[in-house]
Amino acid sequence: MNQYIPIFFNIWSEGWGYKNCKRYQQKGMVAISIEYRLLDIHGSNIIDCIEDANSAILWVREQAKVLGIDPNRVVAAGFSAGGHLATSTATLDEFRLKQGKFNSKPNALVVHSASYDTTKSNFFKRKSNGKPESISTFHNIKKGMPPSIFFHGTDDHLAPIMEFTKFRDKMNALNNDFDYKIFYN
Repeated sequence: MNQYIPIFFNIWSEGWGYKNCKRYQQKGMVAISIEYRLLDIHGSNIIDCIEDANSAILWVREQAKVLGIDPNRVVAAGFSAGGHLATSTATLDEFRLKQGKFNSKPNALVVHSASYDTTKSNFFKRKSNGKPESISTFHNIKKGMPPSIFFHGTDDHLAPIMEFTKFRDKMNALNNDFDYKIFYN
């Protein structure tokens, strides 16, 4: 019961996270791949997706005994939109869930190529009920974030590197336990 449980938020229903789960399983960890409502398939908005991510973490903690895991070692992980959701579970207090002694804030983060500043485009405004700052992980960073490692590429057109470096600088200015790797294309 001392293993970390990475929870991967899959961006596509085909489940890109399954390969990552298998890799972590082979290293002796428990890994769970969670799907969430997709904007283009379920007609949802980003707030629905954030609620799904928080519900997933809370569910894993509530089922810890059944799953044979430690509910205090849950890692939220994701790529692209799933990375935004993973980061949201740690930064967006407004959407945090609590049930009994459990809540939906992860104990650590592993994030790849996410968007951080959702105030930068009308897309996020439309998909957040007109409140893009409420879903902006950049605008909601605070001191005391869970230990994190982030990966980002310099040639990411959906989430430009400058957006990531602003996020990185703010995390570091708040002295959060934060590591990162930039991939130069």
